[in-house]
Amino acid sequence: MLLSVEKKKEYMKRLAMSRLRMLMNNGFYGLLLMHMIFSIDENCNTAATDGRRIYFGPVFLEELSDKELDFVMMHEVLHVVWKHCFRQGARDNNRFNIACDIVVNSNILLSNNNDKKSITLHKYGESMHIAPDGKEGYEYTAEQVYDMLPPSRSKKAQNNSLGGGFDDHGRWENENDEALSEEWEKHFEDACAAIYIRDPSNIRGLIPLFAERMFAELRRPQTDWRTILNDFVQTDISDFSFAPPDRRFDDTPFFMPALNDGNECVGDILFMIDTSGIMSDDMITAAYSEVKGAIDQFDGKLKRWLVFFLMQQ
Repeated sequence: MLLSVEKKKEYMKRLAMSRLRMLMNNGFYGLLLMHMIFSIDENCNTAATDGRRIYFGPVFLEELSDKELDFVMMHEVLHVVWKHCFRQGARDNNRFNIACDIVVNSNILLSNNNDKKSITLHKYGESMHIAPDGKEGYEYTAEQVYDMLPPSRSKKAQNNSLGGGFDDHGRWENENDEALSEEWEKHFEDACAAIYIRDPSNIRGLIPLFAERMFAELRRPQTDWRTILNDFVQTDISDFSFAPPDRRFDDTPFFMPALNDGNECVGDILFMIDTSGIMSDDMITAAYSEVKGAIDQFDGKLKRWLVFFLMQQ
């Protein structure tokens, strides 16, 4: 089947319209899809992703209604957000693919108020979304569902027993692409932040439950910086220099001076808070509270300065 240029343009327009519908009606998924490249691939039987592109077979695309197409788009982009492409490891391919689909479809179902029509394709039926223990897949990770599944039989037999599957995972790469992983973490955070700015009073109704959990985890401090500051600023500190820096803090995001033979004493500490970008009043207040709590622990023994600044392009 050799597609004409006009036909390919028609298909690409339809994919772009699907993304536009989601931007209007389900903004979180729409924002994520802004970072995907769409491709029409005559060698693809259904739909697939490799972490950068979403591929559609022309016959499969022709068979989908607009609502079904929106579901498939959401399904593929969630595989990317959760890095399913890189998490298989030594696990059985068929079992892991099924586990990923169960978790993805269940979360989409939850995002659509448990309307099972939202995860149903007329040719394939209702997509698998229940874990083997009878609970919804959104309660688990793909790895947890994988451990519940029986040893792999044929993919067709597995799919039939669990409710069918439609997308092709054959384009996934098992080796982690660190640059791509970091890129998608940034896309995910940006999408959550954009939704928060749009309506901070109703974030729970605009961001899916799984995204709330992931966003909270990403924003959780990885380093207890108050403890680091307390360890660094001690009463017996006297002479320091940044040449060389203190190697004790190599594994942290802090650049601290090391003890030298000079006469400099630690007397002032400057805290700087960037108020640009997505920083809301609540975020700035929270940052100020953290800084205040950090400096209060020294009972006025140090001079401290706090600066708010705005980065501009």
